[in-house]
Amino acid sequence: SGLIWQEALAWVQARNAQNYLGHSDWRLPNAKELQSVVDYGRAPVTNGWGNVGPAIDPIFHTTSFVFAADSVTDYPYFWSSSTYYPGTGFAHSVAFGRVMSVPQSDGTQIDTLGAGAMLSGPKYDNGFDWSGGLGPSPSGMVHLSNFVRLVRNAS
Repeated sequence: SGLIWQEALAWVQARNAQNYLGHSDWRLPNAKELQSVVDYGRAPVTNGWGNVGPAIDPIFHTTSFVFAADSVTDYPYFWSSSTYYPGTGFAHSVAFGRVMSVPQSDGTQIDTLGAGAMLSGPKYDNGFDWSGGLGPSPSGMVHLSNFVRLVRNAS
């Protein structure tokens, strides 16, 4: 399962305190860094084209899950360190799988943006009902919990 943004930051700090893999300078990647590792040629099947797998080189292990609405294997969003706009409670994430819409009036959901999309999500769970997404239909689902990919500056 994923973490809310504030938990993701704390998780990174905990890895640094443990000197994870011999390093204590881990961080969340910024949005541009995350998008730079998206491999669109590996993107999940969307509208009948593409591959089955996360939109990233297999060298980067990526957890999969089965999306309950259509029983299709999908891949998570990953948090970035980039804030949507200074002073807002939103941070960017990047999708390495499909970006499913909120359920339509007939209950169906569609891939609204696809792998590689940068999305904004709440940094914390304030109990707000995000089931309607952030915009007009077909708005993408809002994810409070996303995954974390650690990065560090190469020396």
